[in-house]
Amino acid sequence: DPEAPSEINDEIPGWLNDLIIKLLQKNPSDRFSDATEVLKYIESNTTGTGERISVVLARKRKTVTVVDLKNLSGDASWDYFCQGFTEEVISELNNRTILIVAPQPESALPKDIREVFKRCRSDFVITGSLMSWQEKIRLSLTIYGNQGEQVISTKKHEGPNEQLFGLLSQAAQDVASILADVTGSSTTELAAAQTPDVSAYDYYLKGRNYYQTNKPEDLVFAVDMFKKALSIDPNLAIAHTGLADVYAFQYMAFYDHSPDKIALAKKEAETAVNINPNLPEAHRSLGRYYMFTAKPEKAEKEFTKAIYINPKYAVGYRTIAWLKLSTGQLEDALVWAKKSLELSPTDLETLLLLSLIHMDGRKHTLALATLQRAIELGPDYGRAYYN
Repeated sequence: DPEAPSEINDEIPGWLNDLIIKLLQKNPSDRFSDATEVLKYIESNTTGTGERISVVLARKRKTVTVVDLKNLSGDASWDYFCQGFTEEVISELNNRTILIVAPQPESALPKDIREVFKRCRSDFVITGSLMSWQEKIRLSLTIYGNQGEQVISTKKHEGPNEQLFGLLSQAAQDVASILADVTGSSTTELAAAQTPDVSAYDYYLKGRNYYQTNKPEDLVFAVDMFKKALSIDPNLAIAHTGLADVYAFQYMAFYDHSPDKIALAKKEAETAVNINPNLPEAHRSLGRYYMFTAKPEKAEKEFTKAIYINPKYAVGYRTIAWLKLSTGQLEDALVWAKKSLELSPTDLETLLLLSLIHMDGRKHTLALATLQRAIELGPDYGRAYYN
């Protein structure tokens, strides 16, 4: 059954929302009988005499938006850690629930809870803070519902620095249980995972923070950070994927389009896969190597492994969509991009990708609407204006 258009744009009139849904029904008996019936319905509603029709809606999964954890440590240089750790919270919640959990896009907009609900169209919003002091960590998480009018839960978890990931696991388990109770859904128990050295993880997060700027000088610094993480923990697979992604990007962006550079990307990605074959990011990194060296079949194979390992890995679906777009397979690209957006409805890059797919398909109205949604979520997202 189709999703309600009003879930995408809440300004759509109710009668038009119902019309679109009825036209898209899979079962012919649920549609209008003929074009005349459609015309009469439109005319009656545009003259103010129409009545609402019965429609069958798809069951929409509840969505949760997580706002970047606030840094309460009194050290602004620790902001990167809070941003990176927010992603860990999102990942844990996605793995433990059937809910759609996504971040609030980075933006200069104020993070008023009611505005977050409105802009992100969420059922729940989670805010929190992370504080480090005297070799201790305190993680606080608050769950809001009812468009920001209700505080569902507030909990604090505190312990020594070395227990950081234990605190994360416990906090995520508590939040997942609370949301499951509220939504009438279920939770998933996760097997205990091997936790990285906190110092190595700290360097990894710093490297990822610099990598995401895509600036040539920041990429060089990111490489140094990933290497420092690996000097502490050579088996930190996620840091190997960080190196692989930087090298692949440097090659793709022609900062260093040498065979040696892309060979380094392959080496690091394969090392990550060997260390942890069940790490989705490792297979995505290896797939990017194949993608940038014109081996689309091998790239798709690795990307598919990534989403097989983690079916809620939105970035994996998005990367397959980029691959399909690059090879001119617009219909397939659209399918994969929509799946990515379903799993991470606030992701600006996925919205940008969808707009490019629509433009290539000469669906300019859809492209413009998608870019407008990206700008609504992130008014300072420059790439949406450029396109």
